[in-house]
Amino acid sequence: MTQETGIVVPPARPGVRRRRRRSAGRFVARLGGLATALLRVAFAALVALALLFYGSVETWPLTITTAAMGALAGLAILLAGEPGPTRVLYRAALAGGLAFVGFALLQSAPLPGGFLAHPLWAEAEALLGPVRATISLAPAFGPLSLLWATMPLAAFVAALVLHPDDRTALRLLAVLGWIGALFAAVAIAQAAIAPDRLLFEPKAHYIGSLTAPFVNRNTAATFYGVSALVLAGLAVGGLGRREARVGIPGIPAPAAVHAALALVCAVALLLTHSRGGLVAAVAGFLVLGPVLAAGSRSGRSRPALRRLAVPALTVVAVALFVGLFAGRTGLRIAEAGLEDQRFCMLPSLLAAAADRPWLGSGLGTFADAFAAFRDPACGTFGVWFRAHDSYLEGVITLGLPVTVTLAAAAVVLGLVFVRGCRVRRRTRHAPAIGLAVLVLVAVHALVDFSLQIPGFAAFAAAVLAAAATVALGRPLPAGTNLPNQ
Repeated sequence: MTQETGIVVPPARPGVRRRRRRSAGRFVARLGGLATALLRVAFAALVALALLFYGSVETWPLTITTAAMGALAGLAILLAGEPGPTRVLYRAALAGGLAFVGFALLQSAPLPGGFLAHPLWAEAEALLGPVRATISLAPAFGPLSLLWATMPLAAFVAALVLHPDDRTALRLLAVLGWIGALFAAVAIAQAAIAPDRLLFEPKAHYIGSLTAPFVNRNTAATFYGVSALVLAGLAVGGLGRREARVGIPGIPAPAAVHAALALVCAVALLLTHSRGGLVAAVAGFLVLGPVLAAGSRSGRSRPALRRLAVPALTVVAVALFVGLFAGRTGLRIAEAGLEDQRFCMLPSLLAAAADRPWLGSGLGTFADAFAAFRDPACGTFGVWFRAHDSYLEGVITLGLPVTVTLAAAAVVLGLVFVRGCRVRRRTRHAPAIGLAVLVLVAVHALVDFSLQIPGFAAFAAAVLAAAATVALGRPLPAGTNLPNQ
């Protein structure tokens, strides 16, 4: 009984309380699901936005997109927590990222007594007086360069957290493939209608080659090669499905659509006229085709002749496509081969790498470190801001231990994809895509710096994260429906 009204209020019965708690729990679950869905949409939009600004290579786009991707990853972690099947990758990415950031900051920090400082600081002190000696040749570049490195890391973590199962991971792969196809279609149209323009500005470099949405045709080639691999893998994965047809007898709609979009991306790749990009893409397809054909969804073994015939036919098909449509790219290879100034500079790059192999010259200081070793016999025009070899640039700026660790992480990721190709059946095309994309970017990193373009690196990281989620997932029960990718 209350003193104000004198009305007796009976206590709530246990069953009522339980129903109220269940109702409140369902409401919270629905709210959390809606928030997660919105974050997935924001993630895909942010990846596309990072690509749109020429790969986010300029300071302001890079700062905005990296901050937004980091904030999105943080919200995803708070909302969804650790992803189930990829928990080990998720924790390793966070720990490795923190260690990388710590080492980069250590390179830029003045240590007591000039401990471990670059020898050039001693020469500077003899001329200028006391200086704040650091491991890095240009300590101010370290924190800014961290934005380039943390963008793909944040994208990888966000993709793992927001797409923790087969259904959402396959859908992310499809969305990323569509993003690549959309950019390819726009770039092809602009190359045909306004070849002197690059998206929103007059084109100043690589006139006659398709480069959109990037400035460099090699990065564009890597991007469209990855997109073509994703879409081709999804097309093969959709061949066993029984969804609505599109007028092609026996071919489900997703397979036909993805095959057509993969062809659009392949055409854009060839129009870049990038030799390294074409060779790397061929390497990726030579992995994707045989891996997809190596197993059977039914689990029955295939005859030995058929197992050998499929890789051979893949090689022939890729060679025919390249021979018929490569055009100017093939002419460049025939006339100049695969050699250019980058290979002439290789001894100079090796000398720069051997100068400070354990600690490096500091993140973001390649141009400063390499200037003293550049061979004038290979040409003196311009400044080399990139090594055109991500591995050697890593050794020069970060040192051998860090570079080897990063390479080992890529190898572990490759083993994850191999495991997925062996264990998964209905979804084996996803780890096959991951393995092929990993091969493509690893091969192209030998001759160019596409992985150092933040927008593309975030796109590739999202693809690899989605493929890893499927690779580490558990086999689906018989009869389980997959999303219409």
